Amino acid sequence: MKRIKKTLIVRSYSKSTIEQLNKKTGIKDDLIRRIHNSIIRILSKISCNLVFYHLNRTKNRAGKILEHLRRDNLIYSERSKINNEQ
Repeated sequence: MKRIKKTLIVRSYSKSTIEQLNKKTGIKDDLIRRIHNSIIRILSKISCNLVFYHLNRTKNRAGKILEHLRRDNLIYSERSKINNEQ
């Protein structure tokens, strides 16, 4: 039985990060370099393709939802802090 090679798609709105991970530009950040090296090491052990995809912020629904939740949580925290001080 033949296994089908899986494709993993990693999306990010950070164009510079995606370009670095796709090796279109040199990897400048040590953290991104370590992430890239870890990904390469993991991929050498499994059979899959990895695609890094730049997603515009305006099309990133999940990111917008998380941003709104974070913003609402910050507002709630600030209100709670003010109420506790009174």
